[in-house]
Amino acid sequence: MSNASMPPHGFVTVRGRGYRPDQVDAYLEALSDNRDAAWERAARLTVLAKEMEAEAVRVRQAVAELPPQTYETLGGNAGRLFQFVQEEAADLLDRTRREAQRQAAQAEADAERVLQEAREAADAIRAEADERAEQTLLAAQAEARRRPRRRPARDEDGARRGARRRTRGTSVRHRHARRTGPGVRRPLGRGRT
Repeated sequence: MSNASMPPHGFVTVRGRGYRPDQVDAYLEALSDNRDAAWERAARLTVLAKEMEAEAVRVRQAVAELPPQTYETLGGNAGRLFQFVQEEAADLLDRTRREAQRQAAQAEADAERVLQEAREAADAIRAEADERAEQTLLAAQAEARRRPRRRPARDEDGARRGARRRTRGTSVRHRHARRTGPGVRRPLGRGRT
């Protein structure tokens, strides 16, 4: 056995010439026969499909021309049963439509009720928020009236006066500390004798 791979389509290679011509010719003839048979089959199926389509159209027309089925040929009981079933079907359809309309109306009423409740709840929340805001505003205004206003220095002279007051208080403390000595603390102001 050789390690050479088998050529495609089962052709046996011949030394020096490639494939055997009789094998290739036989294979090509078989392929050609298969192709011709497939074309014939496709043509027959196409004709058959057109015939079936024409038959279907003819049958649909025949069925459309038929009178409604009464089942009279089956006897009186079958006719009465058929009539009863048709009446029941019509009644069921009517009841189903009425129920669907009732449920739709109920759903609309429920939706309107929920919407109204939501509006009322929103109005209540808004009123409560307005009331809280009003109370907070009144409390802030009352607090503002109780506290004295601090006036900022309006000009440079006022700013200088404020700075002098601050430094004057500091220099008094320094002088007092020099007079009493380090480590001795005496109260400033009224408590001196």
